Amino acid sequence: MGAVHGAAAEAIVADDLKSDVTELRADVASLRTDVGELRTETRTEFAAVRGEMREGFAAIRGEMREGFAALRGEIQTGDAALRGDMREGFASLRAEIANDRFVMLKWTFAFWLGQVFAIGGFLAVLLRAVAR
Repeated sequence: MGAVHGAAAEAIVADDLKSDVTELRADVASLRTDVGELRTETRTEFAAVRGEMREGFAAIRGEMREGFAALRGEIQTGDAALRGDMREGFASLRAEIANDRFVMLKWTFAFWLGQVFAIGGFLAVLLRAVAR
């Protein structure tokens, strides 16, 4: 009787194992299907995200182009104003230098004239002293 119970127990265990293996295979197949669906969903979502990123980057590039164009315009305007200011400043500087040259030449001439009179007076005194 022990052998009969042992064989019956083995048959029950074998049937349980077969049913467990069948359930596991079904679960694995179900998991594979779920993983495949997740893979497809992930690819679809990544494609959507990539598209959104491309659109976002394109918008940012457009805004940057507009900003840089505006900045270039401002720089050119500022550069033109700076050049005009520099021209005016250099023109006034040239006028001041010309005026200072005239003043210096005037004082140099006055100094030379004073030296000529001083030397002439000194020679006149010398000639009078020698002539006596």
